Amino acid sequence: MPTAGSGQLILNQFRDLGVRVIAADSGTELMTADDDPTRTLIRQVLGAVAQFERAVIVSKLKPARVRKRHVEGRWEGRKPFGIRPGEAEGWRRFRSYAVSHAVAND
Repeated sequence: MPTAGSGQLILNQFRDLGVRVIAADSGTELMTADDDPTRTLIRQVLGAVAQFERAVIVSKLKPARVRKRHVEGRWEGRKPFGIRPGEAEGWRRFRSYAVSHAVAND
């Protein structure tokens, strides 16, 4: 999980590489006047608020994931092959084809 100072660290790395970073919501360039303490404070506060929002979302979703796991037995990751329409039939046809050809080749 990113730390509070990791955003500033990334911005410093971008500055060293000569990359311009522009805020999508306001269009302001985040790399100009980097020595301005007010701009640094605002970036750090916004980063802390974003980190807090992510933590709140995770804490809200966790009980729902646990409930879904108890109901369905799983809640994350790819859906197993064969549960979508047509997949089970396709798998049965493949297996019968493979078995018939394996017996014919023996």
